[in-house]
Amino acid sequence: MPDYRPTIHCLLTVAGAILLLSLYLLLPRELLTESTYGTVLVLLVGGLNVLVFLGATRPLWRGIRPTARQDMARGVVLVPCLLFHLLTPPFGLLWLVAQGLD
Repeated sequence: MPDYRPTIHCLLTVAGAILLLSLYLLLPRELLTESTYGTVLVLLVGGLNVLVFLGATRPLWRGIRPTARQDMARGVVLVPCLLFHLLTPPFGLLWLVAQGLD
């Protein structure tokens, strides 16, 4: 029976990062001042990128592939990890520009 624990751990890391980012974006801006809201968002996105890279992307990228089934499960989780890395910096930049236009 194949061991999927590392892959599940990586999937939970990505899901937790997305959940934390979405919860922060749901907070009302009145909790923070306008100047610190964008700064905290940039720091949060940067920190989450590092967390996802160390906790999910790197182990999946460097892991051995003993069976085709484990390799497929690894690919299913690696794709959201890579999408998270590709989409969060532009999303963070667009969010800050949109906040500045308001």
